[in-house]
Amino acid sequence: MRRRRTSEGTVASGDDSEQPTGATPVSGDTSEESDRSPDITAVRDALSAGAYSRAVLSGYAALRQGLAVAEGPATHWEFYRLAAESGLSESQLDALREVTEAFERVSFAGEAPDEETAATVLERVRAALDEGDSGVEAAGADD
Repeated sequence: MRRRRTSEGTVASGDDSEQPTGATPVSGDTSEESDRSPDITAVRDALSAGAYSRAVLSGYAALRQGLAVAEGPATHWEFYRLAAESGLSESQLDALREVTEAFERVSFAGEAPDEETAATVLERVRAALDEGDSGVEAAGADD
């Protein structure tokens, strides 16, 4: 992350974007964070509030946290390849691919997703995490 000095001489972050709430950071995983099951409440709340970019980012973080994939520091596509090699089901991989593509468009292409995209991300995250192969249930998934 780049830092810059403001006119007052204080250090300001080079990234003023919102961090997804209720989701584990993509890298820098700690054992405490690893032990928690993913909470998709943040995704649902962001969608309800009309914060579609935050919903996509939180959805990706929850999916990445919740899938049973051994990981170290990895980019989003490296994580996808690790997931493919880990034996996830085809439907979980499809969900991960679709959510990863939405994450990439928001994070790197600067696209602002619409409500339909954010709702699809929520739906795909729920489906992938609820599938029995991952052994993880999505917290807050029951509406």
